[in-house]
Amino acid sequence: VVEELSMFADKLVDVMGRTNEKLKFIGRMKGYSHDVASKWASLNDELTKLPITVDERLDACEIISHDVQKLAMFFSLIHDDRLRWVMRLLSRNAP
Repeated sequence: VVEELSMFADKLVDVMGRTNEKLKFIGRMKGYSHDVASKWASLNDELTKLPITVDERLDACEIISHDVQKLAMFFSLIHDDRLRWVMRLLSRNAP
């Protein structure tokens, strides 16, 4: 009986460890989603700080918001680099 209880306890510890790892992963993903959502929400505000036209701002908003990597890139840049990068994006996506 003691041996069986010990085996059960070992299995329970293993299950709890895997559950803990899954919960940590879910927590990281939730934090990531919240971070991305807040960046999407502030994208237009940040673009209004650049000396670009309304149409350029709307186009840039559309281009950047459709790609999480572009969103991260935009927010990683300093103000002057943001303008240059946005202008490059707009020229590459011009009709």
